[in-house]
Amino acid sequence: MIALDGIQVGVPVSLKGPPPGTPLAEVGADFADLPQPKEIRTATGKSTAVSLIASLVLTHRRSDPRYRAMKNPPPEHAAVGHFERSRWTDEAWTDTDGLARALDAGAVLLQTPASFKASTEHATRLENFVAHAMRPQVSLAWEWMKGSWPDRKALDLCDRIGAVPVIDPLAAPIPDTEYVYLRIGRPSSRKPIHDDDLKEVALQIRDRIGWVVFSNPSGPADAHRLLDML
Repeated sequence: MIALDGIQVGVPVSLKGPPPGTPLAEVGADFADLPQPKEIRTATGKSTAVSLIASLVLTHRRSDPRYRAMKNPPPEHAAVGHFERSRWTDEAWTDTDGLARALDAGAVLLQTPASFKASTEHATRLENFVAHAMRPQVSLAWEWMKGSWPDRKALDLCDRIGAVPVIDPLAAPIPDTEYVYLRIGRPSSRKPIHDDDLKEVALQIRDRIGWVVFSNPSGPADAHRLLDML
């Protein structure tokens, strides 16, 4: 795990937009191929802390439409997604880890689709991947699709394998873990976040270590509101 000093707060960042103006930028939601570090730093700013969403080749099956946007996608028959071990997923992790090192990213986020459902096989694959990929100076965070895993089962798996669970603190309790990765809101959400809710989050994480990402349309403003409360 990376040695952080407290909580980093920010928003997802687009490679096409201006720098987010927050201390943290989460990158990776809007690309199929992994970009170059220079492209990301142009979008984030040089001094912004970064968390990185891992290559979809690791997490998503070949049927995901984003593969069509890749310059050189894996072949249709390729064993990709759901943490299969293959030449394609091994290369995807090598590329993801290399980008994380180049950006000095503190966390690599594994976002699994609805098809990655709770099962012994999937738990074993994720556990084996984390054991293979874990290294000093980076945290591996897991965000499961709502409904694909019972939260308690997913949290227990994270605790066993040393992954950081990604939680929306407005929808579920914040885990009592050493590191936290919180995602607040969704891009389609227009519901305002009330001060009382943010104050409760700030109270719970004030002395914690980790990352808070606002994914809602008013994310930059909400991020600065939370920062003022910490």
